[in-house]
Parts: sequence; structure tokens; C-alpha cells
Amino acid sequence: MRITQVFASRGGWGGLERHVLDLARELAAAGHEITTLCDAAYAERFAEVGAVRLVSMQHSRFDPRLSFSLARALVATRPDLTHAHAAKATTLVGRLPRALTAARVATVHACKRSPRQLDRFDEVIAVSGRVAAGLATASTVVHHGIAAARLAPQNDDVASTCDESGRPRVLAIGRLTPVKGLDVAIEAVAGLPLDFDILGDGPLATDLARHAERLTTGTPTRVRLLGHCDDLPRRLARADAVLISSQREGFSYVMAEALRSGVPVAATDVADLARFLPPAAIAAPGDAAQLRAALQWTLAHREAFTPAFAAARETFTLDRMTTQTLRVYEAALATATQPGRRWFRHSPVELSPATS
Repeated sequence: MRITQVFASRGGWGGLERHVLDLARELAAAGHEITTLCDAAYAERFAEVGAVRLVSMQHSRFDPRLSFSLARALVATRPDLTHAHAAKATTLVGRLPRALTAARVATVHACKRSPRQLDRFDEVIAVSGRVAAGLATASTVVHHGIAAARLAPQNDDVASTCDESGRPRVLAIGRLTPVKGLDVAIEAVAGLPLDFDILGDGPLATDLARHAERLTTGTPTRVRLLGHCDDLPRRLARADAVLISSQREGFSYVMAEALRSGVPVAATDVADLARFLPPAAIAAPGDAAQLRAALQWTLAHREAFTPAFAAARETFTLDRMTTQTLRVYEAALATATQPGRRWFRHSPVELSPATS
């Protein structure tokens, strides 16, 4: 199958971009012909898994120059199926003539207002049940898979991994932006006898460092902002818990990586975290007191996470993600080839032979 993936990021690297690359790699390994339409910032990463056609994504999604560039790239690609990722790419692909894209699939990556253009796709994928529930159109939930290289060695032993001092190690992982709620995470740990390491960089680094110093000076809490880290598996292997304080998430890579690595998680109620974690490990977004209680419970009840570890090993795999995505592709191909099929998937207009 000739598959063209489209995403409209402009240079950042996060969960969306990682997922598109992981999926492209797995589809190519399965024998499919993959082309990625993306900004030049991603050309080197995606060249390893197939053809890359560059489309400058710096323009607005409503700029006709961007639509023209995308259309020209699709003419050259001639896909059997076009897969658009996230809102901007979905809007762009949805507006193009049907003949350019053949069968079309959209993946919704975030809990935002349901894009009107989704009705112009044959199938829609949501990255979590929470995202699917917010859509006005039917969708299939396909969770992201986690590459083995990002996982700590599996360990189901419920013994603590505290260091010799007996102080728990707690990790937070993510870009230092307001949506990650790391100021609330610092408030939640302040005063507790533990080491709290924040992995990631971003515009709030200085503000968060000051916030941590103000709240933890003179307390037994040690907070370290370690910046970007390339040794996540090693750090997960040494962690007693992972703390997620996000205000909103479409899918939590951090939760999936932690649970698949056998590390308990305390988290806010975003994405599908409540589906996988014990209820006592869940807090309301923005509530430092609840998050503190959830973390304390998590550190004291590692054995309660055994079912979560098992569910994560079954659910968050690249094989499962790829198999489910290919099933969606098959459904989209079947829908797109229906005689007389027009644009809208929920109110199709069938043309009679006399009017076609």
C-alpha cells in the first residue's frame, strides 16, 4: 500500500512527531511504501523510513499557498491512502479535492474542539478514549506504542528502589510549559522527604527553578531541573514513582513509558490515565493537595500497580498500534471505494446511475 502521512508541525519535537515517526517506521517494516509530507525541519529524521516531500508549514492553515504546496506534493506522491495527523494537517487535507488523497484517515491527538473537517475523512482515529469522547464524529481509539529503547528493564519486584538514604526518587518528564502543570507538581512535593527530578526543557525553566527554591528551601525536599535527558531508561530504572501534573493531555507517553517500565504513576485526571491507574493515584488537574495525596499513596502502595503494569505491557506496544492502524486503513479503503461515495462520512449521498 502507498501511504502518505501528513503532519504540520514547524520544528518542535514531542509526542505527535514521535508517534508519526514510529508509525512510519513500523509501516515501512511491514512492507508498505511510506511518504511523509512535512516541514524541512523533519526531513533528516523521516528520510530513514521512506520518501520525504517538503512542504513549508510556516504558513497559516488558511493560506492558499500552503494548500497549493500540499496539493502539488500529493499529485507527485499518488497515495492509496492519506493519513493526516492533528488539527492543522486535518484541516489542510480535508479541504483538498478527493482525487488527490484517495482514501483518507485523520488522527486526532488532543482534546480540542472537534474539527469540522473530520466529516471529510473515511475514518478517524483518536489517541485516547477521552479524546474520542470529545469528538462529534465516530472514531476508533488507537493508543500509541512505546519503542523498547525508551523503556527501563522490566521489573515486577515490588521492593522499593530508594537510594541508600531511604529517600524516594520521583520523576516528572515533559516540556516546561504551562500545560504540564509543573508549578503544581512542585507545590505537591514541597516539604516531603524525597528527591524530585524534572526532566525536560522549555520556556518556564527559570520560573520553575525559582518556584522550587521558594517552596523547598529549608525543607527535606530536593528539586532538580535537569533539562533534556537522553538516558530516560536509566532514570526510570532508578525511580520510585513518576508524577504527571498536566492540565490536559491527548495521550500520555510518560504514563505509558513509566508503566511499561514497571514504575508506579501518580497523575492528574487527563487522557486515559484513570483507566489504567488505581483511583487513589489520580488527582484533579491543578489541585496540589490532591496530587500530593495521590503521590504519597502511590509511594506507599507499589504492589497496587501490578495490574496497571500488565495492562500497559499489553496495550502500549508498537505491534498493537500498527495492527490497529492497518485495520482502520482497510476500513477507510473499503469506504472510499464505495460507488457514488461523496465527501461526508455520516450523511453520504449515493448517486443513482441516472444522475452520475
